[in-house]
Amino acid sequence: MLIGEIPAELGKLVNLVRLRLYANKLTGVIPASIVNITSLVSLDLSENSLQGEIPDTIDKLANLGFLQLSINSLSGKLSSTLFNFSFAYYIDVGMNQLYGEVPWNMGSNLPRMRRLYLYSNQLEGSIPKWLSNVSRLERLGLEENQFKGVVPAELGMLTNLSWLALGNNQLVAQTTSDWAFLDALTNCSNLQILELSDNLFKGLLPSSIANLSTQMQWLSMENNQIAGSIPEEMGRYINLTVLLMHNNLVTGSIPSSIGRLQSLHRLSLSGNKFSGEIPSSLGNLTQLNELSLGGNGFEGSIPGSLASTISLPSNTSEQHALLSFKYLISDSHGSLDSWNNTLHYCKWRGVTCSQQQRVISLELENFNITGSISPHLANLTNLRRLHLSENHLHGHIPQELGRLAMLDSLNMSYNSLNGEIPVNLSNCSNLRFISLANNMLTGALPAEFGVLSNLQVLRLSENTFSGGIPSDLGNISSLTGLYLYDDGLEGRIPDALGKLTSLKIFQVVGNNLSGEIPPSLYNISSIQFFTAGDNQLVGSLPPSMFQTLPNLQMLILNDNRLHGQIPVSLSNATDIVELDLKGNNFSGRVPSELGSLQKLYWINLAINQLEARSAEDWKFFTSLTNCSLLGTLELSKNRFSGELPRSIANLSTRLDWLSMEQNQMTGSIPEGIGNLVNLTVLSLAKNRLTGSIPASIGKLKRLHVLGLRRNNFTGSIPDSMGNLTQLIRLYLEDSGLSGSIPPSFGNCRSLSELNLSHNDLTGAIPKELIEQLKESRGVRYFREQNNRSNSKCYW
Repeated sequence: MLIGEIPAELGKLVNLVRLRLYANKLTGVIPASIVNITSLVSLDLSENSLQGEIPDTIDKLANLGFLQLSINSLSGKLSSTLFNFSFAYYIDVGMNQLYGEVPWNMGSNLPRMRRLYLYSNQLEGSIPKWLSNVSRLERLGLEENQFKGVVPAELGMLTNLSWLALGNNQLVAQTTSDWAFLDALTNCSNLQILELSDNLFKGLLPSSIANLSTQMQWLSMENNQIAGSIPEEMGRYINLTVLLMHNNLVTGSIPSSIGRLQSLHRLSLSGNKFSGEIPSSLGNLTQLNELSLGGNGFEGSIPGSLASTISLPSNTSEQHALLSFKYLISDSHGSLDSWNNTLHYCKWRGVTCSQQQRVISLELENFNITGSISPHLANLTNLRRLHLSENHLHGHIPQELGRLAMLDSLNMSYNSLNGEIPVNLSNCSNLRFISLANNMLTGALPAEFGVLSNLQVLRLSENTFSGGIPSDLGNISSLTGLYLYDDGLEGRIPDALGKLTSLKIFQVVGNNLSGEIPPSLYNISSIQFFTAGDNQLVGSLPPSMFQTLPNLQMLILNDNRLHGQIPVSLSNATDIVELDLKGNNFSGRVPSELGSLQKLYWINLAINQLEARSAEDWKFFTSLTNCSLLGTLELSKNRFSGELPRSIANLSTRLDWLSMEQNQMTGSIPEGIGNLVNLTVLSLAKNRLTGSIPASIGKLKRLHVLGLRRNNFTGSIPDSMGNLTQLIRLYLEDSGLSGSIPPSFGNCRSLSELNLSHNDLTGAIPKELIEQLKESRGVRYFREQNNRSNSKCYW
């Protein structure tokens, strides 16, 4: 276990992509030099004893996708720079000592955010409405803070939301309008977890409590002052495992429909004002391990049907196996508190038994447990599901698990397991699902897995294996998903994988694979996701590949050594959503019928040798105006020349990234560019564009980055650029611009990089801009030299 401080010298590792130092005993502060590692895509410093503030310039890590700083002693005011990561999909700063309000109007800065955790800090103020703009958000954790006011109904716009934790705050609701957020959450069809406990909620429980997603698994509203009754319709939540409403003012009877919630493990309704009889339907809840009904006004007797929940004598061998597992575990969060002799082990949290009271499932995902895996689990001879993912487990995977003959699902992903994969797991012939991803496993991939004739999904990604992909895997004819990305694998892709005729997902991104892609893979018509980027693959793509892969939804082949033309058959891939061929040696024209790909969202053809000179060559670009879902278009660093198509103004209004820099394009930027109102990145730098910069560019109010440098523009900088209040980086150097710097630049409060050098600008630097730059703590540089400005500024 590491101790001491994080050395500042780490900042010199400028090519580092992932830095994971979690679960150690590191002290001191996060060194400011860490922001120099601009290539970082993943930073995990959680579960240490770090103190001080989060570096205010952390948003220099512009490529960061994963930021995990939870369970430390970090302090200071929550900075807006934490919400300035346009590529981030995961941010967790929970269980620290951060204070202040959540910055306003930052939602558009997080276009890819899926999980945002700010729990267990000292944050205050109201929950900002801008969170509704984080449209991809799946999990939001704001519990255990000091948030006040009404929960914004706008959260109901987060249609991907599956987890919403707002407990242990000072949130209020009393009137119908205050409770509007609960009505709005009925739009969140993926919602599984809703945590509203320990707040100041009052008034009648809205009937919409029964209209939430049928995927609901956890509903917690305890320790409030909620009145009213539980609707009969609550019985529709057939996936609910936890229902906590104790210590409120709820009246009426318990609806008999609660007996339909046969997945319930915990039901707590104590400390309310319920009346009437306890419904006999509660006897249907055979999975219950906690039932709390005290402190109410019930009448009558306890239904005899509840006897069905009483434990039978233990199978001591299985109980011993489970306790042996617990003895090797550190459980600081109390996740395994129920694992004691006062309850039958079939009632223990995470344990599921058969009617014969044999353990058939052990599901402890995300229990925050630490330790190693006991080999005694192999004594659970009826075990079918062993799920231990998203914990802090370390050590080897016990080879004894190969004795679990009935096992059909094994998931130990997102831990710190090391050593080799036990070869004798191949004895578990019923396995249909294996996931050991995101660990520190080493050695070779077991060729013996080729005998697992029932296996459908094999996830071994993000480990540090050696050697190549075993050709024996081609014998698993039932396989539908093969995940081997970021594993350090080398050698060729085996031709034998072409025998996987049911394969839908093939992911080998981020290895050291070489040679050509086997032609047999292009004949697997079931493939939907084909990702082999960041390798050393060579060769060309077959002309007919998009005819033989009719179900393709994602093709990722970026950063290899592929050459030749992009197949004209691409127009047949009508289901394709993402196409990434960046960083190869593709040449020739881009196929002209891209507009037939109506589902296309992402296309990246940058850093190739693709050409377009005539209007005929540019047809592909104009055809993209038919792709109404297009969000990213990246064409930079090719050999595109000729006039910039006017059709650029007719691209999808959903477009948020458009880059065509470092080509040889001529012509001017059309006034219609202002139609692309959702752009966050626009770069046309390093071309031969002429004319003036259109004033309509000021309509692009969501822009974070605007790059127009090194062109041949004429005229002045349009005053409308001052409307770009979310702009972070603006590059206009060496662009032939004249006139004065618009005072309206002072409105661009988010600017951290501004370069106007090597133009013919005149006059004074506007005082509004000077004041703005002085106030902006995050500004990195401002360059204005080689102009004819007659003023200087210092700060």
